[in-house]
Amino acid sequence: MAVRRKVREAPVGQQLRLFVGDEKANPGASASRERPLFRMGHKESLYFGGLLVQTYLKEHAQLLPFVVEDVLESCDLSSLERAYSTKGRPPYHPKLMLGMILYALIRGQATLRDMELLARLDLGMMYLGGGISPDHSSFGRFIARHLECLNEGLVEMLVSAVIQKSGSGLGTLSGDGTIIESCASQYGLLRKEAAAARSKQKATEAAYSRDSKPKKKQAELAKLAADILDKRVASRRAQGKDPSTLRIAPSDPEASVQKTKSKTTRPSYKASILANECRFIVSYAVDPTSETSVVGGMLDQANRVGLALYGDTENVADTLLLDGGYLCETVLERAIQDDVNVLIPPRGTTQNCAGSKYSKDKFKFEEDDDVYICPMGVRLISTGGWTGEEQPRKAYSSKECRECPVVGDCTKSKTRQRRVRRYKVDELKEALKEVMENPRARKAYSMRKAVVEPVFSVFRGPMKFTRFLRRGLKNVAGEFGLRALAYNIRNLVRYARFVAKAAGLPGSIRSPYPTFPGRDGSRVVLAQLTLTVLMEDGVVFASMGRPLARG
Repeated sequence: MAVRRKVREAPVGQQLRLFVGDEKANPGASASRERPLFRMGHKESLYFGGLLVQTYLKEHAQLLPFVVEDVLESCDLSSLERAYSTKGRPPYHPKLMLGMILYALIRGQATLRDMELLARLDLGMMYLGGGISPDHSSFGRFIARHLECLNEGLVEMLVSAVIQKSGSGLGTLSGDGTIIESCASQYGLLRKEAAAARSKQKATEAAYSRDSKPKKKQAELAKLAADILDKRVASRRAQGKDPSTLRIAPSDPEASVQKTKSKTTRPSYKASILANECRFIVSYAVDPTSETSVVGGMLDQANRVGLALYGDTENVADTLLLDGGYLCETVLERAIQDDVNVLIPPRGTTQNCAGSKYSKDKFKFEEDDDVYICPMGVRLISTGGWTGEEQPRKAYSSKECRECPVVGDCTKSKTRQRRVRRYKVDELKEALKEVMENPRARKAYSMRKAVVEPVFSVFRGPMKFTRFLRRGLKNVAGEFGLRALAYNIRNLVRYARFVAKAAGLPGSIRSPYPTFPGRDGSRVVLAQLTLTVLMEDGVVFASMGRPLARG
């Protein structure tokens, strides 16, 4: 049965009308139309304190609503409009709804109830919505209706628009990932046997239930949880590890139970990003367990953003900065395939040793003789050919290890022989290690933390993003895409304030892309958020994170 509520809108007119109220009854069902008809609001007629809300926000230097509006105006949102029917009561326009949701996420108000309250009390939210006041169910239905469209490229298009307005490029991308909690409870985790029993129980209840639709949905979810856990147990056993500690959240089976940043074990996902030098998120991905497996997908996404910006893929990322956790065959081979320079610091492995002093990276490999030279000068020779299908490897050892005075520190093996395994990818790692020894490479890599780490700080701090509010990998990916877009818009506003401050502009910024008089009488033009100051002795450029440099 359809829910019938009164449609609330902010009143039009002077301030007194704000306190009197002006509720309109629902117009009800309308005749069929050729294309959907939307409620557009009336932002040009909203007043606060005797002033237009638009004027009031500008006078108080509130850029955020105008930047959100400008970004959405520059994009084609027809894919959202086509999702609505031509019959029935006109819905809120998707541009207004999307703008209000992004504004709320930037403000750190991510729940549906908080969005509903913000739409009625916050002037910036009122301006973006044109006075409409959707309730929490309207926001929820909008997100659920358009989640697939957001995942299929709409967020990428909006990200491209933000990067274009910032004037930043895709030359050097810094990548990192973090663990974000799922909304599933930590108290209902199941082991393999319990998940299988629950699946059978829910299937039986669904078979004997009259109203079988909810029961069937529960049975499908329980079966999915049991199947996913079976695959994870099999994968853990194939790696030679103990699978007895594996558990799963029945309400969100795609989430992985793992340690979070706070050292607690929770159902969670791993979210990864690639950010450019101006800290704008270029691409993103979410995976239950792996950060390395999504690098290829993020590079593809960066290519699509570059295609939208420049019309070709020649201006995409040329350098990739990643931390040591990404030093694996998958990432290195993909970087070679895309002809991307990758900088990753080597990780010292403690394979078969008690300390890092005798870790594998301290052993020197001589390709001509096919031997390893240990730190004590002992030659480790190959004990056979390549073995293993998924990860081909060779083993190296020496009988001289038994007489070595530091054998107790080098290995804990009962045979008192150090064994070193060489994988196919080790050749790429050794080449990368030589690259990272170059001072220029180390200097370029030193910028990674300053670029990508603050992004997650903003997520967890001002934007209050510490856990997902939706369940399922597909829904979580859509939510993270919205939050990444909201972060980019927030960063765009900060960029505008930065360049104005760098030019020494007096007063506050009153519009997103303004023109100001400089202190010395020269003219300062802020277009596309890239600052150019025309002066008598030359040109001064300012970009985010860099001081002014005279030309």
